[in-house]
Amino acid sequence: MFGRTRPRSAQPATGGKVTGSRRGRRLIALAVTVAAAIAVPATAFAAVPQLTSSTSSPSSSSTSPSSSSSGAAVPKRARSCSVATFSTAQRRVEARLAVRTAVLGVLQAEIGAATSLTSSDRAALDAAVSTASSALSKVSPTVSAATTCAQLRAADQAMAQVRTYRVVAPKVRLTIAADRASASEALAAKLEPFAQQAIDAVASTGANVDGARSSYATATADVTSAVAATNGVVSSVLAVSSSGTSDANTVFSQARSDLKTADHDLTSARRHLRLLVDHLSHRVH
Repeated sequence: MFGRTRPRSAQPATGGKVTGSRRGRRLIALAVTVAAAIAVPATAFAAVPQLTSSTSSPSSSSTSPSSSSSGAAVPKRARSCSVATFSTAQRRVEARLAVRTAVLGVLQAEIGAATSLTSSDRAALDAAVSTASSALSKVSPTVSAATTCAQLRAADQAMAQVRTYRVVAPKVRLTIAADRASASEALAAKLEPFAQQAIDAVASTGANVDGARSSYATATADVTSAVAATNGVVSSVLAVSSSGTSDANTVFSQARSDLKTADHDLTSARRHLRLLVDHLSHRVH
């Protein structure tokens, strides 16, 4: 379909334009599709939701004792739970639990709406959210049944260990972002040859396509850079477990940095492919 034979109707014209290059126009239209199809993961870096002060529990998730015979300082959150304030503290723990449960529902919806997720990554994220939801559902009755501050703190600690914000949310959102970027990169790589054929088709008529070639070279380099940036992001993110979060911040921070690099590269690639299209469009009419 995309041979290199000069179109019979193509004739060089003044000003470096080509008149009547039907094949060139077809390929330029395809190049437009190439440029438009390179999606940039603009929502990849949404901030991980955090508890507001209004939903923070006064029950500390710390294992520090609420009192000390040595006179050591008692954590502020732990002090706020007492016989007199127990009911208020319990309601606040229940509120925190409700917020986390709602966040997991949002994450599940985001997984369902993510069209670029691979089947294996979707299964891994579904499992992560399901495990977290199951863990929170087991915490709920212990909060309701608590009658002492110690029991309430234990329930709060169990809720915190689910790592809804520190692990589950960033794992879901970074994986979705990485797969979206990878899908854009794969599409760009698949369509790049057609952009090259569009350049060749117009060049075969005698038109000057140096600008298009320069834009094409930059775009392909950008896509290559984006691929390098996203390589390994998903595997490192999915490897973070809720039970071992010591390296979570480091892994997620690096993943965000890599995805921002890919975002920048894909944006640049799309811009240069549009420049390529504009250049070729002025050579064929």
